[in-house]
Amino acid sequence: MAFKGIIRIVSDVSITLSASNANLHSAALLAGLTVDPSGSKHAVVAPGGSQTVGIKADKDSILEIQVHFEDAAETGNLEVKVNGAPRNSDPVNGHDTWMYSCEP
Repeated sequence: MAFKGIIRIVSDVSITLSASNANLHSAALLAGLTVDPSGSKHAVVAPGGSQTVGIKADKDSILEIQVHFEDAAETGNLEVKVNGAPRNSDPVNGHDTWMYSCEP
């Protein structure tokens, strides 16, 4: 689990998971605010593919992003943009969780 920083409330956040061509299984991408799980988003990413989900960081909360590959050796790249600007982009594998604090 990695704390990635602070996101200002009312920001538009886009989260993209790109899966490696070498993966044998699809991966799951999940994202949501801890105070409002009803607004959570998810996507299934095929090997070699990518999917993006969007979250409105509109509450004082924690934004939690989870990536789940079936096998710990499977990899991909996770990219987070805030209001269209790149924020973080790093390799991920196995199961990974990124967290941001959404604050005024």
